[in-house]
Amino acid sequence: MRDLFKFIVNSVFIYTLLSLQLAHADIARSQLTSAIEAREPTDDLTDFVQGKAGEITTVYFFNHVTKMNGQTVVHKWFLNGEEKAVVQLPIGSDNWRTYSSKRLNSVLQGQWEVQVWVNNEQRQAHRFTFEIRD
Repeated sequence: MRDLFKFIVNSVFIYTLLSLQLAHADIARSQLTSAIEAREPTDDLTDFVQGKAGEITTVYFFNHVTKMNGQTVVHKWFLNGEEKAVVQLPIGSDNWRTYSSKRLNSVLQGQWEVQVWVNNEQRQAHRFTFEIRD
Protein backbone atom coordinates (compact mmCIF):
# COMPACT_ATOMS: atom_id res chain seq x y z
CA MET A 1 0.00 0.00 0.00
CA ARG A 2 2.85 2.36 0.86
CA ASP A 3 4.48 1.76 -2.57
CA LEU A 4 1.18 2.50 -4.29
CA PHE A 5 0.89 5.77 -2.35
CA LYS A 6 4.46 6.78 -3.37
CA PHE A 7 3.71 5.93 -6.97
CA ILE A 8 0.55 8.07 -6.97
CA VAL A 9 2.29 11.02 -5.28
CA ASN A 10 5.23 10.84 -7.72
CA SER A 11 2.88 10.58 -10.71
CA VAL A 12 0.90 13.63 -9.60
CA PHE A 13 4.15 15.55 -9.03
CA ILE A 14 5.51 14.70 -12.49
CA TYR A 15 2.18 15.51 -14.14
CA THR A 16 2.11 18.88 -12.35
CA LEU A 17 5.65 19.72 -13.47
CA LEU A 18 4.88 18.82 -17.10
CA SER A 19 1.66 20.83 -17.00
CA LEU A 20 3.48 23.88 -15.67
CA GLN A 21 6.16 23.57 -18.34
CA LEU A 22 3.57 23.34 -21.13
CA ALA A 23 1.53 26.18 -19.66
CA HIS A 24 4.54 28.50 -19.85
CA ALA A 25 5.67 27.31 -23.29
CA ASP A 26 5.26 30.13 -25.73
CA ILE A 27 5.54 31.18 -29.32
CA ALA A 28 7.11 34.55 -28.55
CA ARG A 29 7.28 35.83 -32.16
CA SER A 30 6.01 34.81 -35.58
CA GLN A 31 6.64 36.52 -38.88
CA LEU A 32 6.28 36.00 -42.62
CA THR A 33 9.47 37.22 -44.31
CA SER A 34 11.35 37.15 -47.60
CA ALA A 35 14.66 36.09 -46.01
CA ILE A 36 16.34 34.92 -42.81
CA GLU A 37 19.74 36.33 -41.82
CA ALA A 38 21.57 35.45 -38.59
CA ARG A 39 18.47 33.45 -37.55
CA GLU A 40 16.23 36.54 -37.77
CA PRO A 41 13.63 37.67 -40.33
CA THR A 42 14.83 40.50 -42.57
CA ASP A 43 11.42 42.08 -43.24
CA ASP A 44 7.71 41.67 -42.53
CA LEU A 45 5.57 40.61 -45.49
CA THR A 46 2.33 40.85 -43.44
CA ASP A 47 -0.54 39.60 -45.63
CA PHE A 48 0.52 40.15 -49.26
CA VAL A 49 3.39 38.64 -51.25
CA GLN A 50 4.06 39.77 -54.80
CA GLY A 51 5.99 37.61 -57.24
CA LYS A 52 7.29 38.27 -60.74
CA ALA A 53 6.36 36.32 -63.86
CA GLY A 54 8.87 33.56 -64.64
CA GLU A 55 10.56 33.79 -61.23
CA ILE A 56 10.45 31.78 -58.02
CA THR A 57 9.52 33.70 -54.87
CA THR A 58 10.64 32.18 -51.58
CA VAL A 59 8.75 33.01 -48.39
CA TYR A 60 9.72 32.00 -44.87
CA PHE A 61 7.61 31.64 -41.75
CA PHE A 62 9.70 32.38 -38.66
CA ASN A 63 8.99 31.42 -35.03
CA HIS A 64 10.84 32.35 -31.87
CA VAL A 65 9.77 29.90 -29.16
CA THR A 66 10.51 29.76 -25.45
CA LYS A 67 10.32 26.99 -22.85
CA MET A 68 9.74 24.28 -25.47
CA ASN A 69 13.05 22.39 -25.38
CA GLY A 70 12.65 18.86 -26.75
CA GLN A 71 9.25 19.53 -28.33
CA THR A 72 8.39 19.86 -32.01
CA VAL A 73 6.70 22.79 -33.71
CA VAL A 74 4.83 21.87 -36.90
CA HIS A 75 4.18 24.30 -39.75
CA LYS A 76 1.30 23.31 -42.02
CA TRP A 77 1.14 25.23 -45.31
CA PHE A 78 -2.23 25.49 -47.10
CA LEU A 79 -3.13 26.95 -50.51
CA ASN A 80 -6.82 27.79 -50.99
CA GLY A 81 -7.68 25.42 -48.12
CA GLU A 82 -5.66 22.47 -49.46
CA GLU A 83 -2.69 21.23 -47.41
CA LYS A 84 0.50 21.58 -49.45
CA ALA A 85 3.26 20.88 -46.91
CA VAL A 86 3.83 19.78 -43.32
CA VAL A 87 7.20 20.72 -41.81
CA GLN A 88 8.40 19.28 -38.47
CA LEU A 89 10.71 21.68 -36.59
CA PRO A 90 12.46 20.10 -33.57
CA ILE A 91 13.15 22.57 -30.77
CA GLY A 92 16.67 22.37 -29.35
CA SER A 93 16.54 24.70 -26.34
CA ASP A 94 14.21 26.84 -24.24
CA ASN A 95 15.07 29.88 -26.37
CA TRP A 96 14.90 28.78 -30.01
CA ARG A 97 14.42 30.41 -33.39
CA THR A 98 13.25 28.31 -36.32
CA TYR A 99 11.47 28.62 -39.64
CA SER A 100 10.12 26.82 -42.68
CA SER A 101 9.84 28.05 -46.25
CA LYS A 102 7.92 27.67 -49.49
CA ARG A 103 9.10 28.36 -53.03
CA LEU A 104 6.21 29.92 -54.95
CA ASN A 105 5.65 30.38 -58.68
CA SER A 106 2.73 31.45 -60.88
CA VAL A 107 0.96 28.08 -60.45
CA LEU A 108 0.85 28.64 -56.67
CA GLN A 109 -1.01 31.97 -56.66
CA GLY A 110 -3.88 32.36 -54.22
CA GLN A 111 -4.77 32.45 -50.54
CA TRP A 112 -2.10 30.87 -48.34
CA GLU A 113 -2.25 29.97 -44.67
CA VAL A 114 0.57 28.81 -42.41
CA GLN A 115 -0.66 27.04 -39.27
CA VAL A 116 1.59 26.52 -36.25
CA TRP A 117 0.92 23.33 -34.27
CA VAL A 118 2.40 22.15 -30.96
CA ASN A 119 1.40 18.82 -29.36
CA ASN A 120 -1.43 18.28 -31.87
CA GLU A 121 -2.92 21.68 -30.98
CA GLN A 122 -3.10 24.58 -33.40
CA ARG A 123 -1.45 27.57 -31.74
CA GLN A 124 -1.41 30.16 -34.54
CA ALA A 125 -2.40 30.82 -38.13
CA HIS A 126 -1.06 33.42 -40.55
CA ARG A 127 -2.86 34.15 -43.83
CA PHE A 128 -1.42 35.86 -46.88
CA THR A 129 -2.14 36.29 -50.58
CA PHE A 130 0.45 35.44 -53.24
CA GLU A 131 0.04 37.06 -56.66
CA ILE A 132 2.18 37.45 -59.76
CA ARG A 133 2.37 41.00 -61.10
CA ASP A 134 4.35 42.14 -64.11
